[in-house]
Amino acid sequence: MSALSLRDVRLLQLRVDLHKYMEEQVPGFSIEKKEKSSLMKLLSILLFFNKSFMTKYATTAYPKIYVPTFWGKHKRTQLMELEMLIHEFVHLSDRKKYGHLFNIIYLAPQIFSLLALAALWNPWFLLALGFLLPWPSPGRAWLEYRGYRMSIAFYYWTRGKKCNMNWVARQFTGPNYYFMFPFKKYIIKRLESDLKNIEKDDIPNDMRKIKDIIKKRF
Repeated sequence: MSALSLRDVRLLQLRVDLHKYMEEQVPGFSIEKKEKSSLMKLLSILLFFNKSFMTKYATTAYPKIYVPTFWGKHKRTQLMELEMLIHEFVHLSDRKKYGHLFNIIYLAPQIFSLLALAALWNPWFLLALGFLLPWPSPGRAWLEYRGYRMSIAFYYWTRGKKCNMNWVARQFTGPNYYFMFPFKKYIIKRLESDLKNIEKDDIPNDMRKIKDIIKKRF
């Protein structure tokens, strides 16, 4: 086994710090592997439009974070794993704050396709299946925007530079989140503005707490 570098030690310490903080903030918090979860395997089928669901994306199901197959296997992914961790923690925090309303906001409008079940009494409810189409989802976009704002902040705090904003914008406009927000230029403009505030240390309290933890190690 190769010796740990100073960077490896700092990343391990940061992982422990973040995990401890998340346990304090979210009762029952834990990190689980997707490949060991029947729920995640089912979701990978339902979310057929995201081909990388099991292999590249972490997923929150309160109070747990389910992580992809590569998690913990390579030194080169350690920083990316921590970035994903705090992104998902934003979702856990929002879910704790908004309760089940979070789930409705995140899944709308597609969740309203469940109204089609009422077709057992009135066939007109079959029209609700139209909600399954990839309509824009302002609610999901807003919640993911909060997560990706934290992601770009983490990238800046740990690397001293901005991340690939085009890649982030594609998460909003592409299939991975079911085409939730088609306005790429707006998203990039909004995130660029956020980055300027991050650079000036003009950030909200929830981000401040995460920054304080990170800056103890970086």
